[in-house]
Amino acid sequence: MSAHGHPWDTLGIAPTRDQTEIRRAYAKKLKQTNPEDDAAGFQELRQAYELACRFTSHAEPEAGEELIAAVAPAAPPLEPARPDDPAGVALNAALAALGRALRSEVTPPEADLQALLAAVLNSDFERFDLLQRAESQLLYLLMENIPRSDPLLAASNLRFEWSHRKDHRALPGQARIVLERLAELALLWDLREGTGKEALSYARLRAPPAARQKFFHAWLLNQFSPRPELALIDRLRNQNPRLLEELNSENVAWWDRFAARPHFSLLTFIFGFIPAIVTSLTFFPSLNTPGPGGGLPAGLIFAWIAFALGFALFRLYVVDWPVRLAERRWPWSKPAWFSFGWVPTVLVLLVASALTAHLAWVATAIAVLATLAAWWATLAAGPVAPLFIGLNSNLALDNSRVLRAGRANLVSGLWLSLAIPEYDVAWPLIVTLIATMWASGVDRQSLVHAFVTYLGPRQRFWYSIALAVLAGLLIVATVLLGSYASWQVPLLVAVMCLVMLRRPLNFNVQVPDFGVRGTVIAAIIGFNIFRSLADRSVAQNADSDASAGTLIIGAVFLLAGVFVVAISSLTPRRQ
Repeated sequence: MSAHGHPWDTLGIAPTRDQTEIRRAYAKKLKQTNPEDDAAGFQELRQAYELACRFTSHAEPEAGEELIAAVAPAAPPLEPARPDDPAGVALNAALAALGRALRSEVTPPEADLQALLAAVLNSDFERFDLLQRAESQLLYLLMENIPRSDPLLAASNLRFEWSHRKDHRALPGQARIVLERLAELALLWDLREGTGKEALSYARLRAPPAARQKFFHAWLLNQFSPRPELALIDRLRNQNPRLLEELNSENVAWWDRFAARPHFSLLTFIFGFIPAIVTSLTFFPSLNTPGPGGGLPAGLIFAWIAFALGFALFRLYVVDWPVRLAERRWPWSKPAWFSFGWVPTVLVLLVASALTAHLAWVATAIAVLATLAAWWATLAAGPVAPLFIGLNSNLALDNSRVLRAGRANLVSGLWLSLAIPEYDVAWPLIVTLIATMWASGVDRQSLVHAFVTYLGPRQRFWYSIALAVLAGLLIVATVLLGSYASWQVPLLVAVMCLVMLRRPLNFNVQVPDFGVRGTVIAAIIGFNIFRSLADRSVAQNADSDASAGTLIIGAVFLLAGVFVVAISSLTPRRQ
Protein backbone atom coordinates (compact mmCIF):
# COMPACT_ATOMS: atom_id res chain seq x y z
CA MET A 1 0.00 0.00 0.00
CA SER A 2 1.14 3.54 -0.67
CA ALA A 3 2.41 5.44 2.31
CA HIS A 4 0.75 8.54 0.95
CA GLY A 5 -2.66 6.91 0.95
CA HIS A 6 -2.40 4.66 3.98
CA PRO A 7 0.32 5.77 6.45
CA TRP A 8 -1.36 3.86 9.26
CA ASP A 9 -1.03 0.54 7.38
CA THR A 10 2.67 1.16 6.88
CA LEU A 11 3.22 2.12 10.53
CA GLY A 12 1.10 -0.79 11.73
CA ILE A 13 -1.20 1.24 14.00
CA ALA A 14 -4.75 2.49 13.96
CA PRO A 15 -5.38 6.13 12.93
CA THR A 16 -4.46 8.34 15.87
CA ARG A 17 -3.56 11.92 16.77
CA ASP A 18 -1.13 10.85 19.50
CA GLN A 19 2.33 11.86 18.26
CA THR A 20 4.02 9.75 20.95
CA GLU A 21 2.32 6.60 19.66
CA ILE A 22 3.25 7.52 16.08
CA ARG A 23 6.90 8.01 16.99
CA ARG A 24 7.01 4.71 18.87
CA ALA A 25 5.49 2.88 15.93
CA TYR A 26 7.98 4.55 13.58
CA ALA A 27 10.93 3.64 15.80
CA LYS A 28 9.68 0.04 16.02
CA LYS A 29 9.38 -0.28 12.24
CA LEU A 30 12.71 1.48 11.73
CA LYS A 31 14.48 -1.32 13.61
CA GLN A 32 13.08 -3.77 11.07
CA THR A 33 13.92 -1.66 7.99
CA ASN A 34 17.57 -1.18 7.03
CA PRO A 35 17.94 1.71 4.55
CA GLU A 36 20.99 0.01 3.03
CA ASP A 37 19.12 -3.23 2.29
CA ASP A 38 15.65 -1.84 1.54
CA ALA A 39 15.89 1.75 0.37
CA ALA A 40 12.36 1.73 -1.06
CA GLY A 41 10.90 0.34 2.17
CA PHE A 42 12.76 2.92 4.22
CA GLN A 43 11.51 5.73 1.96
CA GLU A 44 7.93 4.46 2.23
CA LEU A 45 8.21 4.22 6.03
CA ARG A 46 9.63 7.74 6.27
CA GLN A 47 6.83 9.16 4.11
CA ALA A 48 4.22 7.35 6.19
CA TYR A 49 5.71 8.82 9.37
CA GLU A 50 5.72 12.34 7.96
CA LEU A 51 2.13 12.06 6.74
CA ALA A 52 0.96 10.71 10.09
CA CYS A 53 2.71 13.55 11.93
CA ARG A 54 1.12 16.10 9.61
CA PHE A 55 -2.26 14.56 10.28
CA THR A 56 -1.89 15.24 14.03
CA SER A 57 -1.50 18.94 13.27
CA HIS A 58 -4.95 19.20 11.70
CA ALA A 59 -7.91 20.54 13.62
CA GLU A 60 -9.71 18.02 15.82
CA PRO A 61 -12.58 16.21 14.06
CA GLU A 62 -16.18 16.94 14.82
CA ALA A 63 -18.10 14.57 17.07
CA GLY A 64 -18.68 11.26 15.30
CA GLU A 65 -16.27 12.06 12.45
CA GLU A 66 -13.89 9.21 11.65
CA LEU A 67 -10.18 9.76 11.36
CA ILE A 68 -9.17 10.03 7.74
CA ALA A 69 -6.36 7.84 6.46
CA ALA A 70 -4.63 10.36 4.20
CA VAL A 71 -3.52 13.84 5.12
CA ALA A 72 -2.28 15.22 1.85
CA PRO A 73 -5.32 15.49 -0.44
CA ALA A 74 -4.87 16.88 -3.88
CA ALA A 75 -5.25 20.62 -4.34
CA PRO A 76 -8.82 21.72 -5.12
CA PRO A 77 -9.40 22.91 -8.68
CA LEU A 78 -8.63 26.54 -9.26
CA GLU A 79 -11.78 28.63 -9.18
CA PRO A 80 -12.23 30.20 -12.64
CA ALA A 81 -12.22 33.98 -12.78
CA ARG A 82 -14.83 36.01 -14.60
CA PRO A 83 -13.65 37.60 -17.87
CA ASP A 84 -14.55 41.02 -16.51
CA ASP A 85 -12.36 40.47 -13.42
CA PRO A 86 -8.78 41.28 -14.50
CA ALA A 87 -7.39 40.93 -10.95
CA GLY A 88 -8.86 37.44 -10.61
CA VAL A 89 -7.59 36.43 -14.05
CA ALA A 90 -4.09 37.68 -13.20
CA LEU A 91 -4.06 35.80 -9.88
CA ASN A 92 -5.17 32.56 -11.52
CA ALA A 93 -2.52 32.93 -14.20
CA ALA A 94 0.20 33.56 -11.58
CA LEU A 95 -0.89 30.54 -9.50
CA ALA A 96 -1.01 28.31 -12.58
CA ALA A 97 2.47 29.41 -13.66
CA LEU A 98 3.88 28.76 -10.18
CA GLY A 99 2.21 25.34 -10.08
CA ARG A 100 3.69 24.33 -13.44
CA ALA A 101 7.16 25.41 -12.31
CA LEU A 102 6.97 23.51 -9.03
CA ARG A 103 5.67 20.33 -10.69
CA SER A 104 8.02 20.36 -13.67
CA GLU A 105 10.51 17.52 -14.10
CA VAL A 106 13.44 19.96 -14.17
CA THR A 107 13.87 22.12 -11.09
CA PRO A 108 13.70 25.81 -12.11
CA PRO A 109 16.32 28.26 -10.82
CA GLU A 110 15.50 29.70 -7.43
CA ALA A 111 15.33 33.22 -8.87
CA ASP A 112 12.59 32.13 -11.30
CA LEU A 113 10.57 30.57 -8.49
CA GLN A 114 10.91 33.74 -6.42
CA ALA A 115 9.72 35.83 -9.36
CA LEU A 116 6.68 33.59 -9.89
CA LEU A 117 5.85 33.77 -6.16
CA ALA A 118 6.18 37.55 -6.23
CA ALA A 119 3.58 37.67 -9.03
CA VAL A 120 1.17 35.81 -6.72
CA LEU A 121 1.94 37.87 -3.61
CA ASN A 122 1.65 41.19 -5.49
CA SER A 123 -1.98 40.54 -6.41
CA ASP A 124 -4.83 42.78 -5.30
CA PHE A 125 -5.35 41.38 -1.80
CA GLU A 126 -7.62 44.20 -0.74
CA ARG A 127 -10.33 41.89 -2.00
CA PHE A 128 -10.96 39.18 0.58
CA ASP A 129 -12.00 36.58 -2.00
CA LEU A 130 -8.69 36.92 -3.84
CA LEU A 131 -6.73 36.78 -0.58
CA GLN A 132 -8.55 33.61 0.45
CA ARG A 133 -8.09 31.99 -2.97
CA ALA A 134 -4.38 32.82 -3.09
CA GLU A 135 -3.72 31.49 0.42
CA SER A 136 -5.63 28.25 -0.13
CA GLN A 137 -4.02 27.43 -3.50
CA LEU A 138 -0.55 28.52 -2.42
CA LEU A 139 -0.65 26.34 0.70
CA TYR A 140 -1.38 23.23 -1.36
CA LEU A 141 1.34 24.08 -3.89
CA LEU A 142 3.93 24.65 -1.17
CA MET A 143 2.99 21.57 0.86
CA GLU A 144 2.84 19.16 -2.09
CA ASN A 145 6.21 20.22 -3.48
CA ILE A 146 8.45 20.18 -0.39
CA PRO A 147 11.48 20.33 -0.60
CA ARG A 148 11.40 22.05 -4.02
CA SER A 149 9.24 24.79 -2.53
CA ASP A 150 11.64 25.46 0.36
CA PRO A 151 12.91 28.81 -1.02
CA LEU A 152 9.33 30.12 -1.12
CA LEU A 153 8.19 29.20 2.39
CA ALA A 154 9.63 32.13 4.35
CA ALA A 155 8.25 34.82 2.02
CA SER A 156 4.83 33.17 1.95
CA ASN A 157 4.73 32.91 5.73
CA LEU A 158 5.72 36.57 6.04
CA ARG A 159 2.90 37.64 3.71
CA PHE A 160 0.10 35.52 5.19
CA GLU A 161 1.40 35.53 8.83
CA TRP A 162 0.83 31.82 9.47
CA SER A 163 3.36 31.80 12.30
CA HIS A 164 1.32 34.48 14.13
CA ARG A 165 -1.78 32.31 13.85
CA LYS A 166 -0.24 28.95 14.79
CA ASP A 167 -2.20 28.82 18.06
CA HIS A 168 -5.53 29.38 16.29
CA ARG A 169 -7.60 26.27 15.67
CA ALA A 170 -8.85 27.72 12.39
CA LEU A 171 -5.34 27.72 10.87
CA PRO A 172 -5.35 25.26 7.94
CA GLY A 173 -3.46 22.03 8.43
CA GLN A 174 -1.39 22.76 5.31
CA ALA A 175 -0.12 25.93 6.98
CA ARG A 176 1.02 23.92 9.99
CA ILE A 177 2.94 21.60 7.68
CA VAL A 178 4.64 24.62 6.12
CA LEU A 179 5.55 25.94 9.57
CA GLU A 180 6.99 22.54 10.53
CA ARG A 181 9.12 22.61 7.40
CA LEU A 182 10.32 26.12 8.21
CA ALA A 183 11.35 24.97 11.69
CA GLU A 184 13.13 22.03 10.09
CA LEU A 185 15.01 24.36 7.74
CA ALA A 186 15.97 26.61 10.68
CA LEU A 187 17.35 23.57 12.50
CA LEU A 188 19.25 22.56 9.38
CA TRP A 189 20.80 26.03 9.13
CA ASP A 190 21.85 25.89 12.79
CA LEU A 191 23.42 22.48 12.26
CA ARG A 192 25.33 23.59 9.17
CA GLU A 193 26.41 27.04 10.32
CA GLY A 194 26.50 26.73 14.12
CA THR A 195 29.45 26.05 16.39
CA GLY A 196 27.76 24.18 19.27
CA LYS A 197 27.97 20.50 20.15
CA GLU A 198 25.07 19.58 17.87
CA ALA A 199 26.59 21.42 14.91
CA LEU A 200 30.00 19.81 15.42
CA SER A 201 28.38 16.38 15.75
CA TYR A 202 26.39 17.04 12.59
CA ALA A 203 29.58 17.88 10.69
CA ARG A 204 31.27 14.68 11.91
CA LEU A 205 28.25 12.58 11.00
CA ARG A 206 28.10 14.05 7.47
CA ALA A 207 31.82 13.59 6.86
CA PRO A 208 33.31 10.41 5.40
CA PRO A 209 33.73 7.65 7.99
CA ALA A 210 36.79 8.09 10.22
CA ALA A 211 37.37 5.14 12.56
CA ARG A 212 39.86 6.91 14.84
CA GLN A 213 37.64 9.95 15.24
CA LYS A 214 34.62 7.83 16.13
CA PHE A 215 36.65 5.80 18.62
CA PHE A 216 37.98 8.98 20.26
CA HIS A 217 34.56 10.60 20.63
CA ALA A 218 32.73 7.41 21.60
CA TRP A 219 35.17 5.81 24.05
CA LEU A 220 37.37 8.58 25.43
CA LEU A 221 36.08 12.13 25.05
CA ASN A 222 32.48 11.57 26.19
CA GLN A 223 32.87 9.07 29.03
CA PHE A 224 31.45 11.58 31.54
CA SER A 225 28.89 13.26 29.29
CA PRO A 226 26.22 12.21 26.78
CA ARG A 227 27.54 11.35 23.36
CA PRO A 228 26.17 14.19 21.17
CA GLU A 229 26.21 12.05 18.01
CA LEU A 230 23.76 9.60 19.54
CA ALA A 231 21.56 12.40 20.86
CA LEU A 232 21.45 14.07 17.44
CA ILE A 233 20.68 10.83 15.57
CA ASP A 234 17.89 10.04 18.01
CA ARG A 235 16.44 13.55 17.67
CA LEU A 236 16.48 13.52 13.89
CA ARG A 237 15.09 10.00 13.70
CA ASN A 238 12.15 10.78 15.97
CA GLN A 239 11.42 14.40 15.07
CA ASN A 240 13.05 15.27 11.73
CA PRO A 241 13.55 12.04 9.76
CA ARG A 242 14.01 13.98 6.51
CA LEU A 243 17.22 15.53 7.89
CA LEU A 244 18.54 12.06 8.77
CA GLU A 245 19.16 11.56 5.05
CA GLU A 246 21.72 14.39 5.21
CA LEU A 247 24.02 12.23 7.35
CA ASN A 248 26.51 9.64 6.16
CA SER A 249 24.69 6.30 6.39
CA GLU A 250 27.87 4.44 7.42
CA ASN A 251 28.40 6.81 10.35
CA VAL A 252 24.77 6.45 11.44
CA ALA A 253 24.99 2.64 11.23
CA TRP A 254 28.22 2.65 13.30
CA TRP A 255 26.68 4.76 16.06
CA ASP A 256 23.54 2.60 16.02
CA ARG A 257 25.69 -0.48 16.58
CA PHE A 258 27.59 1.34 19.32
CA ALA A 259 24.35 2.28 21.11
CA ALA A 260 23.00 -1.28 20.83
CA ARG A 261 25.62 -2.81 23.13
CA PRO A 262 26.81 -2.09 26.69
CA HIS A 263 30.19 -0.48 27.27
CA PHE A 264 32.90 -0.31 29.89
CA SER A 265 32.12 2.61 32.21
CA LEU A 266 35.08 4.69 33.29
CA LEU A 267 32.82 6.42 35.81
CA THR A 268 32.01 3.05 37.43
CA PHE A 269 35.72 2.27 37.50
CA ILE A 270 36.41 5.50 39.39
CA PHE A 271 33.55 4.90 41.82
CA GLY A 272 34.97 1.43 42.42
CA PHE A 273 37.85 2.99 44.35
CA ILE A 274 35.46 4.20 47.07
CA PRO A 275 34.50 0.79 48.55
CA ALA A 276 38.07 -0.44 48.10
CA ILE A 277 39.53 2.45 50.12
CA VAL A 278 36.80 2.37 52.79
CA THR A 279 37.24 -1.39 53.27
CA SER A 280 41.01 -1.04 53.57
CA LEU A 281 40.81 1.74 56.16
CA THR A 282 38.13 -0.16 58.12
CA PHE A 283 39.91 -3.50 58.42
CA PHE A 284 43.48 -2.13 58.48
CA PRO A 285 43.54 0.84 60.92
CA SER A 286 47.33 0.97 60.69
CA LEU A 287 46.97 2.56 57.25
CA ASN A 288 46.01 5.79 59.03
CA THR A 289 49.10 5.66 61.24
CA PRO A 290 52.16 7.57 59.99
CA GLY A 291 55.66 6.31 60.63
CA PRO A 292 57.06 2.77 60.94
CA GLY A 293 54.40 0.09 60.74
CA GLY A 294 51.84 2.47 59.25
CA GLY A 295 51.02 4.10 55.95
CA LEU A 296 50.19 2.52 52.64
CA PRO A 297 51.96 -0.82 52.05
CA ALA A 298 53.48 -1.56 48.69
CA GLY A 299 51.02 -2.96 46.25
CA LEU A 300 47.90 -1.68 48.00
CA ILE A 301 47.26 0.92 45.32
CA PHE A 302 47.47 -1.81 42.69
CA ALA A 303 44.97 -3.83 44.71
CA TRP A 304 42.64 -0.83 44.70
CA ILE A 305 43.02 -0.52 40.93
CA ALA A 306 42.31 -4.24 40.50
CA PHE A 307 39.21 -3.98 42.69
CA ALA A 308 37.91 -0.93 40.80
CA LEU A 309 38.55 -2.68 37.49
CA GLY A 310 36.73 -5.77 38.70
CA PHE A 311 33.89 -3.58 39.90
CA ALA A 312 33.47 -2.02 36.45
CA LEU A 313 33.79 -5.37 34.67
CA PHE A 314 31.25 -6.91 37.07
CA ARG A 315 28.74 -4.23 36.09
CA LEU A 316 29.48 -4.70 32.39
CA TYR A 317 29.25 -8.49 32.16
CA VAL A 318 27.03 -9.42 35.13
CA VAL A 319 24.51 -6.56 34.97
CA ASP A 320 24.55 -4.56 31.73
CA TRP A 321 24.99 -7.42 29.25
CA PRO A 322 22.28 -9.66 30.80
CA VAL A 323 19.95 -6.64 30.95
CA ARG A 324 20.53 -5.99 27.25
CA LEU A 325 19.99 -9.68 26.42
CA ALA A 326 16.69 -9.61 28.32
CA GLU A 327 15.65 -6.52 26.34
CA ARG A 328 16.44 -8.33 23.09
CA ARG A 329 14.57 -11.45 24.24
CA TRP A 330 11.45 -9.44 25.17
CA PRO A 331 11.75 -6.13 23.24
CA TRP A 332 8.23 -4.85 23.95
CA SER A 333 6.80 -6.51 27.05
CA LYS A 334 8.45 -8.87 29.49
CA PRO A 335 6.40 -11.77 30.87
CA ALA A 336 4.90 -11.31 34.33
CA TRP A 337 6.96 -14.10 35.88
CA PHE A 338 10.16 -12.36 34.84
CA SER A 339 9.06 -8.84 35.77
CA PHE A 340 7.57 -9.59 39.18
CA GLY A 341 8.47 -13.15 40.14
CA TRP A 342 11.32 -11.91 42.29
CA VAL A 343 8.87 -10.23 44.71
CA PRO A 344 7.48 -13.40 46.35
CA THR A 345 10.89 -15.01 45.99
CA VAL A 346 12.72 -12.48 48.17
CA LEU A 347 9.89 -12.38 50.70
CA VAL A 348 9.93 -16.16 51.13
CA LEU A 349 13.74 -16.20 51.34
CA LEU A 350 13.73 -13.42 53.96
CA VAL A 351 11.29 -15.31 56.18
CA ALA A 352 13.15 -18.59 55.63
CA SER A 353 16.45 -16.94 56.56
CA ALA A 354 15.02 -15.82 59.91
CA LEU A 355 13.58 -19.27 60.62
CA THR A 356 16.81 -21.12 59.76
CA ALA A 357 19.31 -18.70 61.28
CA HIS A 358 20.55 -21.48 63.62
CA LEU A 359 21.43 -23.71 60.63
CA ALA A 360 24.49 -22.04 59.18
CA TRP A 361 24.66 -23.93 55.90
CA VAL A 362 20.93 -23.48 55.17
CA ALA A 363 21.07 -19.77 56.02
CA THR A 364 24.12 -19.40 53.76
CA ALA A 365 22.33 -21.10 50.86
CA ILE A 366 19.35 -18.81 51.39
CA ALA A 367 21.64 -15.75 51.36
CA VAL A 368 23.09 -16.88 48.01
CA LEU A 369 19.58 -17.37 46.60
CA ALA A 370 18.52 -13.94 47.90
CA THR A 371 21.53 -12.39 46.13
CA LEU A 372 20.48 -14.09 42.90
CA ALA A 373 16.93 -12.80 43.44
CA ALA A 374 18.31 -9.27 43.82
CA TRP A 375 20.18 -9.76 40.53
CA TRP A 376 16.91 -10.98 39.00
CA ALA A 377 15.18 -7.79 40.14
CA THR A 378 17.98 -5.75 38.56
CA LEU A 379 17.45 -7.49 35.23
CA ALA A 380 13.69 -6.98 35.48
CA ALA A 381 14.19 -3.27 36.13
CA GLY A 382 15.77 -2.99 32.68
CA PRO A 383 18.48 -0.65 31.40
CA VAL A 384 19.14 2.75 32.89
CA ALA A 385 19.73 5.99 31.05
CA PRO A 386 23.15 7.66 31.30
CA LEU A 387 23.96 9.48 34.51
CA PHE A 388 24.65 12.63 32.50
CA ILE A 389 21.89 13.61 30.05
CA GLY A 390 21.39 16.38 27.54
CA LEU A 391 23.97 18.34 25.63
CA ASN A 392 24.67 20.32 28.82
CA SER A 393 25.56 17.12 30.73
CA ASN A 394 22.86 17.55 33.36
CA LEU A 395 23.28 15.11 36.24
CA ALA A 396 20.31 12.71 36.62
CA LEU A 397 20.89 10.89 39.90
CA ASP A 398 17.82 8.69 39.48
CA ASN A 399 19.54 7.02 36.51
CA SER A 400 21.97 5.35 38.93
CA ARG A 401 20.81 1.97 40.20
CA VAL A 402 22.82 2.37 43.39
CA LEU A 403 21.43 5.83 44.16
CA ARG A 404 17.90 4.76 43.24
CA ALA A 405 18.02 1.79 45.63
CA GLY A 406 19.73 3.89 48.30
CA ARG A 407 17.08 6.59 48.15
CA ALA A 408 14.27 4.05 48.46
CA ASN A 409 15.94 2.42 51.48
CA LEU A 410 17.37 5.49 53.19
CA VAL A 411 15.28 5.30 56.36
CA SER A 412 15.14 1.51 56.67
CA GLY A 413 18.85 1.23 55.90
CA LEU A 414 19.73 3.75 58.59
CA TRP A 415 17.54 1.87 61.08
CA LEU A 416 19.14 -1.50 60.29
CA SER A 417 22.65 -0.05 60.47
CA LEU A 418 21.91 1.16 64.02
CA ALA A 419 19.85 -1.82 65.19
CA ILE A 420 21.79 -4.81 63.83
CA PRO A 421 25.10 -4.13 65.66
CA GLU A 422 23.24 -4.30 68.99
CA TYR A 423 22.08 -7.87 68.40
CA ASP A 424 23.60 -11.19 67.48
CA VAL A 425 22.33 -11.27 63.89
CA ALA A 426 23.96 -13.90 61.69
CA TRP A 427 25.69 -12.61 58.57
CA PRO A 428 23.52 -14.72 56.16
CA LEU A 429 20.45 -12.90 57.47
CA ILE A 430 22.21 -9.56 57.00
CA VAL A 431 23.04 -10.48 53.38
CA THR A 432 19.42 -11.53 52.80
CA LEU A 433 18.17 -8.24 54.25
CA ILE A 434 20.50 -6.23 52.02
CA ALA A 435 19.44 -8.25 48.95
CA THR A 436 15.76 -7.66 49.79
CA MET A 437 16.30 -3.93 50.18
CA TRP A 438 18.22 -3.75 46.91
CA ALA A 439 15.58 -5.70 44.96
CA SER A 440 12.65 -3.64 46.23
CA GLY A 441 14.50 -0.37 45.69
CA VAL A 442 16.05 -0.87 42.27
CA ASP A 443 12.76 -1.93 40.64
CA ARG A 444 10.27 0.10 42.68
CA GLN A 445 8.89 2.00 39.67
CA SER A 446 7.89 -1.29 38.04
CA LEU A 447 6.03 -2.27 41.21
CA VAL A 448 4.18 1.05 41.27
CA HIS A 449 3.27 0.72 37.58
CA ALA A 450 2.11 -2.91 37.97
CA PHE A 451 0.04 -2.05 41.04
CA VAL A 452 -1.91 0.58 39.13
CA THR A 453 -2.06 -1.28 35.81
CA TYR A 454 -2.85 -4.87 36.74
CA LEU A 455 -4.96 -4.43 39.89
CA GLY A 456 -8.44 -3.00 39.77
CA PRO A 457 -9.72 -0.32 42.17
CA ARG A 458 -11.34 -2.92 44.43
CA GLN A 459 -8.18 -5.02 44.63
CA ARG A 460 -6.04 -1.97 45.37
CA PHE A 461 -8.49 -0.92 48.06
CA TRP A 462 -8.37 -4.23 49.93
CA TYR A 463 -4.60 -4.47 49.51
CA SER A 464 -4.21 -1.07 51.21
CA ILE A 465 -6.67 -2.03 53.94
CA ALA A 466 -4.80 -5.26 54.66
CA LEU A 467 -1.48 -3.45 54.71
CA ALA A 468 -2.77 -0.79 57.12
CA VAL A 469 -4.22 -3.45 59.46
CA LEU A 470 -0.99 -5.46 59.45
CA ALA A 471 1.05 -2.31 60.12
CA GLY A 472 -1.17 -1.39 63.06
CA LEU A 473 -0.99 -4.88 64.57
CA LEU A 474 2.77 -5.00 64.12
CA ILE A 475 3.17 -1.62 65.84
CA VAL A 476 1.37 -3.02 68.88
CA ALA A 477 3.44 -6.21 68.78
CA THR A 478 6.68 -4.24 68.50
CA VAL A 479 5.88 -2.04 71.49
CA LEU A 480 4.83 -5.03 73.61
CA LEU A 481 7.41 -7.62 72.53
CA GLY A 482 10.31 -5.62 71.12
CA SER A 483 12.20 -5.66 74.41
CA TYR A 484 12.37 -9.49 74.47
CA ALA A 485 15.50 -10.86 72.83
CA SER A 486 13.70 -13.90 71.41
CA TRP A 487 11.26 -11.66 69.50
CA GLN A 488 13.67 -9.08 68.12
CA VAL A 489 14.89 -10.84 64.98
CA PRO A 490 11.39 -12.05 63.97
CA LEU A 491 10.03 -8.53 64.49
CA LEU A 492 12.88 -7.05 62.47
CA VAL A 493 12.17 -9.41 59.56
CA ALA A 494 8.41 -8.80 59.79
CA VAL A 495 8.94 -5.03 59.65
CA MET A 496 11.17 -5.33 56.56
CA CYS A 497 8.59 -7.58 54.84
CA LEU A 498 5.88 -5.00 55.45
CA VAL A 499 8.12 -2.16 54.27
CA MET A 500 8.73 -4.07 51.05
CA LEU A 501 5.01 -4.72 50.55
CA ARG A 502 4.47 -0.96 50.83
CA ARG A 503 6.72 -0.24 47.84
CA PRO A 504 3.94 -0.31 45.21
CA LEU A 505 1.97 2.40 47.02
CA ASN A 506 2.43 6.12 46.54
CA PHE A 507 1.69 8.78 49.13
CA ASN A 508 -1.50 10.42 47.81
CA VAL A 509 -2.19 13.10 50.42
CA GLN A 510 -1.20 16.73 49.97
CA VAL A 511 0.99 17.42 52.99
CA PRO A 512 0.65 20.96 54.44
CA ASP A 513 3.79 23.02 54.33
CA PHE A 514 4.77 23.52 57.97
CA GLY A 515 8.13 25.01 57.12
CA VAL A 516 11.51 23.95 58.44
CA ARG A 517 10.78 24.94 62.03
CA GLY A 518 7.46 23.10 62.17
CA THR A 519 8.99 19.99 60.62
CA VAL A 520 11.84 19.95 63.16
CA ILE A 521 9.44 20.42 66.08
CA ALA A 522 7.18 17.61 64.79
CA ALA A 523 10.20 15.31 64.38
CA ILE A 524 11.39 16.03 67.94
CA ILE A 525 7.90 15.41 69.38
CA GLY A 526 7.50 12.18 67.44
CA PHE A 527 10.94 10.95 68.43
CA ASN A 528 10.27 11.60 72.13
CA ILE A 529 6.91 9.83 71.95
CA PHE A 530 8.45 6.75 70.38
CA ARG A 531 11.39 6.91 72.78
CA SER A 532 9.11 7.08 75.81
CA LEU A 533 7.12 4.11 74.55
CA ALA A 534 10.28 2.12 74.02
CA ASP A 535 11.75 3.01 77.44
CA ARG A 536 8.47 2.16 79.14
CA SER A 537 8.33 -1.20 77.39
CA VAL A 538 11.91 -2.00 78.39
CA ALA A 539 11.38 -0.92 82.01
CA GLN A 540 8.24 -3.06 82.44
CA ASN A 541 9.99 -6.29 81.43
CA ALA A 542 12.48 -7.77 83.87
CA ASP A 543 14.16 -9.95 81.22
CA SER A 544 14.22 -7.23 78.61
CA ASP A 545 17.18 -6.12 76.56
CA ALA A 546 18.28 -2.64 77.57
CA SER A 547 19.44 -1.91 74.00
CA ALA A 548 16.01 -2.60 72.47
CA GLY A 549 15.15 1.09 72.23
CA THR A 550 16.69 1.53 68.79
CA LEU A 551 14.82 -1.46 67.42
CA ILE A 552 11.47 -0.34 68.82
CA ILE A 553 11.79 3.32 67.83
CA GLY A 554 12.89 2.56 64.27
CA ALA A 555 10.33 -0.20 63.79
CA VAL A 556 7.43 1.94 65.03
CA PHE A 557 8.60 4.83 62.84
CA LEU A 558 8.77 2.65 59.72
CA LEU A 559 5.46 0.92 60.45
CA ALA A 560 3.78 4.26 61.06
CA GLY A 561 4.98 5.29 57.61
CA VAL A 562 3.54 2.11 56.11
CA PHE A 563 0.22 2.75 57.87
CA VAL A 564 0.00 6.38 56.72
CA VAL A 565 0.87 5.54 53.09
CA ALA A 566 -1.65 2.69 53.04
CA ILE A 567 -4.40 4.94 54.40
CA SER A 568 -3.47 7.77 52.02
CA SER A 569 -3.81 5.41 49.05
CA LEU A 570 -7.49 5.01 49.98
CA THR A 571 -8.13 8.73 49.47
CA PRO A 572 -9.04 8.51 45.74
CA ARG A 573 -11.59 5.76 46.54
CA ARG A 574 -13.27 7.86 49.22
CA GLN A 575 -13.45 10.78 46.85
